[in-house]
Order: sequence, then structure tokens, then C-alpha cells
Amino acid sequence: MKQYAIGLFMCSLFTITGVQQKFYAQKSPIVSDSINQANLGQVNDEFQELFFDALAQKAILNHEQAINLLLKAKKFDRSQAVDLELGKNYLALKKYEEAENLLKPLTEKYPRKREAKSLLFNVYLKTYQYKKAIPLAQEFAKKNNLFYEDLANLYFLTNNYEAALESIDYLNLQEGYSEYRENFKKKIFQKAPASLKETYLRNYIEKHTGEEDAYLVLMQFYQEQNELDKMMQVAQKLLRVNANAPAAHYALYKQYLKDKKFNQAITSINKVIKNVDNLTIKKRVLQDFAQFVQEQPQYKNEFLALVETEIEREANNELVAEYMIDENQLAAFNHYISKLQEDPYHFETLKNVLILAQKLKKYEVLLEVSQQAIDVYPSQALFYYTLGWGQLNTLKLEAAEKNLLISLDLVVNNPNLQADIYRALINYYQEMNNSEKIQSYKNQLQNLKNR
Repeated sequence: MKQYAIGLFMCSLFTITGVQQKFYAQKSPIVSDSINQANLGQVNDEFQELFFDALAQKAILNHEQAINLLLKAKKFDRSQAVDLELGKNYLALKKYEEAENLLKPLTEKYPRKREAKSLLFNVYLKTYQYKKAIPLAQEFAKKNNLFYEDLANLYFLTNNYEAALESIDYLNLQEGYSEYRENFKKKIFQKAPASLKETYLRNYIEKHTGEEDAYLVLMQFYQEQNELDKMMQVAQKLLRVNANAPAAHYALYKQYLKDKKFNQAITSINKVIKNVDNLTIKKRVLQDFAQFVQEQPQYKNEFLALVETEIEREANNELVAEYMIDENQLAAFNHYISKLQEDPYHFETLKNVLILAQKLKKYEVLLEVSQQAIDVYPSQALFYYTLGWGQLNTLKLEAAEKNLLISLDLVVNNPNLQADIYRALINYYQEMNNSEKIQSYKNQLQNLKNR
């Protein structure tokens, strides 16, 4: 029987972990004696048989049976290896309380037992005992920097935002910039008090005087607080470090607008748009510029020139193309056609291509791309409408009626699109000289407007 159990174990049913390998290399006193002695005792035989059978059962995911065997084996040998295996099986069965009760004493009795600590750490995470998990993560982080990411998450979950930020900064210092960690910082700032964010950002630029982006984020923070004076203080501080820093103009253009120094404001806006990589900042600047142009229409050409320059140099097209739809439809259309070639299934790109193709009366593109969009998004009313509209305008009347009616069936909570469909159907029935249908859809259109 013992040979059968060992054979089962050795036939790749289970890969021994590092801790288990150490156990078999060193052996408990009972196992060592049983192997080294010629005359194996019955007690030692029974322990080995039970223990190896338990490992085999765990390997085939029969954790309940593995636990039963290990509990029997424990009567012969109460070594750490038995408890470790019991902990693993309890964890696999989500019996977290039993796992914790076994593993915690192991970590205290054998403080160098990394595997027991790792399993206990897992138990704490599964049971949302984040404060208990923190000391283990701190210990792990001393040997592996990546555990600082776990630490940051644990600090965040326990509302220790300052410690979470410190962990992220340390990891950035050791491992380099990470977009994931920067996004995590934003998440922390959303939850943390504003005073903590301000203190953190001010301290950060004191330590990293040459990082323009850090000044930019602090200026953005003050803008959200509507504190232009503090924005300007940060900009002036940056200019003392770098007199040509484009990021400083994020505050300068706002001050120029406030002081009605419009030409200087436009110069600063251009510097931000053309030299700053932060898309959130650039979008906000363009929005400010667009609002400014509504109030000062004499500067509209400067605004459009900036937007067109961004389009032409293929920089942040998604950010600026929306401003071209009403002002330079052909430039916007060419932009979205280019984007569609890169990703032919992107919903927003498909939608923008079809809207612009309709405005520009590019019927061939409208028909082809509408069908392409329907193939990918078969329940979207807009795409049946643009297909039907294109067919109507190329006198494919029977197909036009079919697709316009489908779009009408699919449209939900979109009164503008519903009105467009009614108008297209009115035009279709005018072509068919069907006065009854014309009047019916005119009435429905009027009812829609009256809602």
C-alpha cells in the first residue's frame, strides 16, 4: 500500500512546493527514523501512507478527502508540514476560519516560514481583513518591491491614503513610471481629503523640481478649487526653474483672459496645446478657447487655425476632431476615415464617419460603412437609419423603406434620431406618392416635438 501511494505521488499527480521539498529533504524525526532504519515501524508506515495519500488527493482536487487523511496523519506526527497541507486544503475549500486558525500559529512558531505567511496573507485578502494583511505585505515588500503595489492597495482600502501614496512613489522610484500607478493615484485623490492632495502635490514638486507634469497637476488642482492666484504662484515657481516651460502657460493664459490680454492669452493657449501631453489639460484648454470664441467671435479664425494644425500634425486627433465637425467637416471626415482604417470596429469612429458622410453626401461611403457597422452592431438604430437614408438618396427605395422601418423599431430614448427617421420616411413616401403614410408620419413627428 505504501508503494502504491508513493507511486501515485511520483507520477506527476502533484508538484511538490518549495516548502514541501524542504520537508522531504529534511524530514520530521519520525519520517527520518523510518527511512533510515531497516526495520520500519507500523506507526511510521501509517503516517507516510496517510500523508502521501493526502497529497495525491489534493492533486486531483479532492480536498475533503485530503483533509480527512491529514487529520488522521496528525495523530502520528504533529509537524508543521501537516498543518501547512491542512491550511492549503481549507483555503481551497474556502474554509477560511479553519485555514487561519492553522496558519497563524505556524507563522508565529516558524517566523521564517514564507509559504505559511503567503497562505495566511491570501486568507486575509479573501476575508477582507486588510489591516491584518498589511504587516505581512510590509514584510514581503522588504524582499520584493512589487509588494509595494499590494501595500498601496491595502492602505487605500483601510483609508490610509498618505501611506498609499508613499508606497506608490517608492515603487515608481525603484521600478520607473507606471500608467497604472498614476491612475491609482488619481483614484486615491478622489477619495482623500482635498487638503491631503494639496499637501502631497506641493511636497512632490519640492522633491522633484524639474518635473513639469507635477506642476501641471498642482495647477489643475487649484483650477478645480477655483484658486487662480495659487495657480499663478505655481506657474511662477515653475518659470523660476525653467523660464521656457510650456506647462506654466496653463495658468498664464487664464490670467491673461481675466486681464483681457487676449493676444497673450492665445499665445499661451497655443503653447499649452502644442507642447503639453496631458490630454485632460489639453481638452480643458480647448474648451476654454471655444467658450472664449463664443464671447469674442473675432478670434474664431485663430481657434480654427489651432485646431486644424493639430489635425494636420496627427496629434491628439480625437481631442480636436469634434471641433471640426461643424467648422471643417471635410477635415474631420478625413480624420475619422483614417481612424476607421486603424480600427474598423470602433463604435464612436463608425458613428462619426456616418454622420459626416451624411452631411457631406458621400453616399458610397455611407452605404458601405453603414453595412459594415450593422454587421458588427446589429441592434443599433443609427446604423440602419444611415443605411436607409443613403439608399433613399440613391433611389434604392425598397431597401430604404425596409432599413428605415427597422431603425424606427430599434430606436430607444433618442428623440433626435427618431425625428430624423420620421423625416426620412416622409421623404420616402413622398417618392411613392403615399399621402396617407406621409400624413401619418407628419403627425408622429409633430407629437414627438410636442412632448
